[in-house]
Amino acid sequence: MQFTILHLPELSSTHVYACEHITKEKFSEFTVVITDKQIAGRGMNTNSWESEPFMNLTFSVVLSPVFLPAAAQFVLNKTLALTVHDVVAALVKETVWIKWPNDIYINQKKVAGMLIHNAVQGETLSATVASIGLNVNQEVFKSNAPNPVSLKQITGVQYDLQLLLNTLMQRLMQRYEQLKTGKWDSLDSDYLRCLFRFRELAQYIYKNKRISARITGIDEFGRLMLEDTKQQAYLCEMKEIRFCL
Repeated sequence: MQFTILHLPELSSTHVYACEHITKEKFSEFTVVITDKQIAGRGMNTNSWESEPFMNLTFSVVLSPVFLPAAAQFVLNKTLALTVHDVVAALVKETVWIKWPNDIYINQKKVAGMLIHNAVQGETLSATVASIGLNVNQEVFKSNAPNPVSLKQITGVQYDLQLLLNTLMQRLMQRYEQLKTGKWDSLDSDYLRCLFRFRELAQYIYKNKRISARITGIDEFGRLMLEDTKQQAYLCEMKEIRFCL
């Protein structure tokens, strides 16, 4: 498998651009929309993504997971999160985690995040735009994001962005092959192994109430499963739960 790069010097958001053009231009699978300067990067929900020009990787990948039932789309989320996790973990000595659903953490700090848009046709996915922001060489963060970190801050190394992108895409194609060939059990077990705070007692805000609970798993629809100290179970959508860091 190969990937194609569509390089645009400046964009408001690679995610918005890819989503707007995916039906018009019929991108081939593994088309990478990438920019040096993203001026209105998007994160989960209404969050923004700070990225200093020419210092980080901000890109969107177009996929065609027509083989994947719409009801199983969280397995694709696991595939993408594991891709970035694998590459980051190979570069640093510190522990690297996936914070549900798809943020990448080094210890307690966020080094990468992603935004995934799935288009559905009938009972299967027809197209996906997976947008990834990875903090690479940036050393100062000016936004009010609570816990950003870059690879360079951790390792002291200045990274070649093109080489790092190539590594990410090669790993994505390997993980995507697992998804495509039905090796979901392996993806599931790898995701839980890397899951931030899995089975660890910690504090959360659930529906505006603080609880002390453990993550016990992820259900088939990608919802976070928790159990508190009184053995009460919680099944959480994204907007219902917040990690206390």
